[in-house]
Amino acid sequence: MSNLPFKSVLQSLIADLPNDLNIDLNSVWAAIVLLQTSAQLMKRYEHFFERYDLSSGRFTVLLVLYQSLEPTLTPTECAERAGVSRGTVSGLLNRLDRQGLIVRTLHPEDGRMISIQLSEAGSQLMKEVLPEYLKWAATLIARLDLAEKDSLRELMVKL
Repeated sequence: MSNLPFKSVLQSLIADLPNDLNIDLNSVWAAIVLLQTSAQLMKRYEHFFERYDLSSGRFTVLLVLYQSLEPTLTPTECAERAGVSRGTVSGLLNRLDRQGLIVRTLHPEDGRMISIQLSEAGSQLMKEVLPEYLKWAATLIARLDLAEKDSLRELMVKL
């Protein structure tokens, strides 16, 4: 991570701040490393999905639909399960619809609502992408031993 500031530079910057701010150099340094790592991982994450003409958001919605026990979901249910706003999921669903990866139908119980399900093409794409995604995700931390992987997971949950 060549674009990280030197720890000594951070120490000088913190030293110039009022003492009552109580800024811990090690906390700042760890946060910066975490943020830089996250940014690099997100670039790799998005790059992975580009091969399939997807984004991480569209993949998440497809995954929600793929693993759902219900045959269809409403846009609101998709948003809640994907952890995004209704406005965001609307845009994701529009793009997935244009790609032919989902099917929108009138809700069987309430004609004012829409039901969403994977199309055959969406289901086939998930059968192709999911194993590759899981394999790719495993390689991200493959260099860590089991104890390090457990520690990393615990630390990320703690954050």
